[in-house]
Amino acid sequence: MSTRKQPTATPKWPNRIICIGDSLTHNITTQVNLADFWPTRLGVGLTALGAASNGVNLGTSGNTTGQMIGRLYAVTDSNGYPDIEARFGYIPDMAVIFGGVNDPGGTGTVQAIPIPTDTVFTLDSGKGDKFKAGCWINVNDATGNAGASARQVLSVDVDEITLVSALASAPAAGATIRNDTYANINEMIDALDAAGVEKIMVVSTQYRNWATGGDAINSPEAVYAAVRVAQLAVATANSVPYVDLYAHMRAILVADPTKVGVDSFWHVAVSDQHLNAYGEQLVADAIIAKIQATTGWLTALSEA
Repeated sequence: MSTRKQPTATPKWPNRIICIGDSLTHNITTQVNLADFWPTRLGVGLTALGAASNGVNLGTSGNTTGQMIGRLYAVTDSNGYPDIEARFGYIPDMAVIFGGVNDPGGTGTVQAIPIPTDTVFTLDSGKGDKFKAGCWINVNDATGNAGASARQVLSVDVDEITLVSALASAPAAGATIRNDTYANINEMIDALDAAGVEKIMVVSTQYRNWATGGDAINSPEAVYAAVRVAQLAVATANSVPYVDLYAHMRAILVADPTKVGVDSFWHVAVSDQHLNAYGEQLVADAIIAKIQATTGWLTALSEA
């Protein structure tokens, strides 16, 4: 994590908690009221514990972690780095990052024409939108944690991607370009920390409790298990709390096996990953439990 900038604005009551996410954080198609999404429920729950808080909902449907970075980069300083205080008008008291579920599907395919180079290549039509300046990508690596081979995006011009630094070699036509979950969450943590945000959390992907497909009690869905590996790794590397939402939800099913495979228990519809009001409450509950378990956090939020 980078050297933290000291806040220039005095924190104001109640706490302002920015909640960065995708359609699991906010969407308009699942008939879930805004008041029932987890950022609002988080604020209500913390307030009930004596830590008056507002959850600021920054969820956008379909967002990859790369697109979330694009939103943080909406306002930059003279060096081109995210200016969080200018972006929001204040330095948040806390930030929660709940992203990564769209990364496995938020990919693009390198096109043969124009001929790709080690720094510039073009994706199939419309796929450039899944990547934003400042985000990190990998080539043909489905782990979401490519390590040293991940590269940062300098710019996106429709579907043309230009990198900050060169790949080891030009990607072949047909290569899959992916958002690197680890590197993108790391970028968000770094930017928030540098801005003076003192409390940052990372939330894992949810348990998909479907009758057909999804997760099973003893057999997690492999694609999203890999996303959770990246989420846990980046939280651990940055010494920020990791909210294991998957385990939180799984424990409920272990306690009540009659709910296993009941799509509507916390999903909005059959085989739909989106959460209903109960599922959104579970997200808030898991975050609150982690705040309570993290030494000094609830006290600090209560005294802000």
